[in-house]
Amino acid sequence: TYHNTYLQPVQDRLIPYFGDAPLDKILPIHVQEYVNKMKPQYKPETIKKDFTVFAFIMQNAVENGLCRQNPAGKSIRLPKVERADKQALTQEQYDVVYEMAKRDPNGLSIMLMMETGVSRSELLGITWHDLDLENGILHINQGLVSYVDADRGWVTESDGLKNAYRRRAIPIVEPELLKRLREKPRRIKLKRKTPYGEDFYVDTEQVFHSPEGFPYQPNNWNNRVFLPFMRKVLEAHPEYPELSAHELRHTRATLWIAQGVSPMMAARLPRSLPTRRWDQNRSGSQAVQASLISMCRTPARRRSAALTPFRSTRYFSPEGTMKASASAPSNARTASGTSAWV
Repeated sequence: TYHNTYLQPVQDRLIPYFGDAPLDKILPIHVQEYVNKMKPQYKPETIKKDFTVFAFIMQNAVENGLCRQNPAGKSIRLPKVERADKQALTQEQYDVVYEMAKRDPNGLSIMLMMETGVSRSELLGITWHDLDLENGILHINQGLVSYVDADRGWVTESDGLKNAYRRRAIPIVEPELLKRLREKPRRIKLKRKTPYGEDFYVDTEQVFHSPEGFPYQPNNWNNRVFLPFMRKVLEAHPEYPELSAHELRHTRATLWIAQGVSPMMAARLPRSLPTRRWDQNRSGSQAVQASLISMCRTPARRRSAALTPFRSTRYFSPEGTMKASASAPSNARTASGTSAWV
């Protein structure tokens, strides 16, 4: 996102260090000093991100005649970024974990991630409008991100997709998953009462939301849903690898490759191939073909290129009457393009 990739490094580290220096006085030796100073405090990935942002800023200064040359050049020695090997589940382990997700009270989001390979941001950005439950099609149109705003504090909002090709339609071919999605209620009852002493109901916008019905802050979903589930998995099967949400998502591609799909095809296809053992009676290429045919039978809905901002969550009494906004929780944020977070 813009905030995490560009704004945060500038505000938190680059301005405090270089802010008082004239642009034309910053030399490569000063950039190297910054890198060396950051090494004991930050990961190599963070330092590389800072350097990339700083180099972009200085190049812009050069092109606008504010300094002669960019001091963030090839002579700067950055710390080496160690690429850790990603872990994945075997097919047998996948089947066991999927069955555990089916029995877990919060397992539906994990089931969907395992079956479709959507990212955490895409998962939490799915709205009810994105689900064609009649035809079993999931439309990925946006992701959900959270960041700290100087005026509003933590904000959770739609942030589009990283690349245009990520906008896609995915067939939901696992029967139990489709059944669970169809059964999931859109209106939920909260534990607390309204100011009128009545039961408090919320119409949700996102399929996977916080207990209060608001968009799930990604880190909160990770801490409240994913990590507790993975702890249950490891307690039952300590020999299984401890996966992050990102690695669990990549298990899907690993299993496709094991089923005979080429690595290039697994990387480029729109995350629509079945992963479960019930589909293994077909070859990898047949599974690919069947999934693509399923995608083509129901065309993706045409949506505006502009993202639809989250609408304010509405509160209802049991009779279906919408209550005044004063009954909304105190942490609600209803500014345009944003919604409350929990």
